[in-house]
Order: sequence, then C-alpha cells, then structure tokens
Amino acid sequence: MNQANFSYYNINFSKGSMGNEIYVNGEIKNNSTINYSMVVFKVILYIQSKVAGSGTLKIAGLQAKGGKNFEAVIEGLHTVDDRLISKISRCDILFENGY
Repeated sequence: MNQANFSYYNINFSKGSMGNEIYVNGEIKNNSTINYSMVVFKVILYIQSKVAGSGTLKIAGLQAKGGKNFEAVIEGLHTVDDRLISKISRCDILFENGY
C-alpha cells in the first residue's frame, strides 16, 4: 500500500514514567477508501539521520477517510530526558499491515 494513503500530524514526544521510553502522540488519517479493523505501523524516531528508536503502533477501527488520535511507546532506550527529546528531528510512521 502506498504511504500516501495515510497522513499524520500534531506529533508530540514525551518522556515515559520509567525513564527509558518515549511516548509519541498525534493524529493519523486514513486517506484511502478502505475501512480497517486493525492497522499496524512502524514508528521510527531520528536524531539527524540516525535512528534513535523504533516501535509498533496498532490502531483499531480506522475508517475510510477517517482519523484517530494515537499513542505509541518507543521502549528499550537508555536514559530519556528532555534534552534527548528536543534532539528528535524526524518521525516516520510507515504502514506495515492492515485488515
């Protein structure tokens, strides 16, 4: 599926309570004509051109032309602080599968 079938915006990052994870919050829109019971995306965070972390995002009930708020957790990082979060330069959300 073409990545253009989804758009995401209002992306924010925050430190998790355990200190080794980043919460990614935002909104995603299904620009296609397909209703999804479940959609799976890969979320990749970058600092400059290097991958800082990645995780999986699952969204249930994403209707055609509809949108949803989401929250993904990027776990397994070393120490997460405000300085690290401020260095995130890019977030890619890539479609992996859907039904």
